[in-house]
Amino acid sequence: MLRHRTHRARARAGQRGSALVLAVLILFSMLALGMLAMRTTTQNMAGSGNLRLSKQARYVSEVGLYHAVTLMQQRGAEVLRLLAGRQGTVEIDSAGAVRARDVDDNVLGQANYPAPQVLNAGPAATGLANAGMQLSYRVTVDGFAPGPVQPGYDPLEIRNNGEVFCMMQFTAQGYVAPQALPTRAQLDPANVEQRAAAADTFAEHSLKAAVVLGPFQTPFCVQP
Repeated sequence: MLRHRTHRARARAGQRGSALVLAVLILFSMLALGMLAMRTTTQNMAGSGNLRLSKQARYVSEVGLYHAVTLMQQRGAEVLRLLAGRQGTVEIDSAGAVRARDVDDNVLGQANYPAPQVLNAGPAATGLANAGMQLSYRVTVDGFAPGPVQPGYDPLEIRNNGEVFCMMQFTAQGYVAPQALPTRAQLDPANVEQRAAAADTFAEHSLKAAVVLGPFQTPFCVQP
């Protein structure tokens, strides 16, 4: 009888020990699942923030593209004069600055024209959650090759007037960054360290478009 009771007591102690081990295992499993869920949530939040910045940078680049196309259509003759008949590019930024550069990146001439105020509407209007971030863009215009006469114009009249339509290549870079217009050094793909550091502080998006504008006087469109 005593031996039987001792056996039952040992069995109950063994069951309690197994239950304790099982409870500990379940506790650790729940802890691991909680940490995994927290890490996943953090990554998703970071991913959502990065996606939002990328979308904003894209919208900014679209604003820059429209600004540059409109400026070149309305005041293209003035802007192209800055090149002084030399091969090069025109750079237009969100501050309203316009610079003509030669093939060696030297500034040939510059001017200032009003830029759209949509980027200065404030964080609430532009959708920026962080008021410390700024919106800006740079647009590079090059090509300047004769393009086809656009509908609504008489080709003979255009030729007799010494005019031509220009095919221009637009490359717009939109930025969301702590400062407006990040430096070229930060954007230089050859500068790995600065490029990596800059990628942690801003979003960038690029858009390209080829647009026929004009008519312009021939000397201001066709480059040697």
